Amino acid sequence: MSIQTPFGMSDALYLQSGSDDYLLAANYWDGASSLVNSMLYRLNFVTAQFEPQQQIPTQAASGLTKCTVPGKTLVAVANFIGNVELWEFTASAQLMVHDSVMVGGDPVTGAASVECADVAGMTMMSVARFYDADSFSHETDSYVLKWTGTQFAVVQTFQTAACRSMSFFQLAGDTYMMVANEYSPTSTLYRWNGA
Repeated sequence: MSIQTPFGMSDALYLQSGSDDYLLAANYWDGASSLVNSMLYRLNFVTAQFEPQQQIPTQAASGLTKCTVPGKTLVAVANFIGNVELWEFTASAQLMVHDSVMVGGDPVTGAASVECADVAGMTMMSVARFYDADSFSHETDSYVLKWTGTQFAVVQTFQTAACRSMSFFQLAGDTYMMVANEYSPTSTLYRWNGA
């Protein structure tokens, strides 16, 4: 099965609402511009094709993740030249703007990827930042944030060098996070200490 997407698709995320299946396609660029919409598709069971459902305004969308929080399903979108944004996936299968991810009162920009995970019963989100446009540097802060009930708040800041990914995984009952730095001779593996 193929899906008609614009040139420059960077990530995809499967979502479900009731018995309906959806696919959110993150579009990084169209060959000329990075200010392109990403698209939510719905599976048509009769034709067995994914059909466009809703356009999502994005700015070089580079990563997607689903964050399950009490009473809501949120989708975090890493916009490389824009803000990391949270969208609520509603019961009517629409994506509605929820909020921008903020750190110190400023929106988080320059993200290459985002990931949500359940860590010790808490919804955590990692934001891997590739570039800081304010300082024109790939040496930048990346973050781990925790859902507080109304928003994501910073738990820890990491110095990174063109960070591509901060991935959580479980091993022998412990939670780890791998920080992948593109512009550094080393990447780092961290273990969650439960604090």
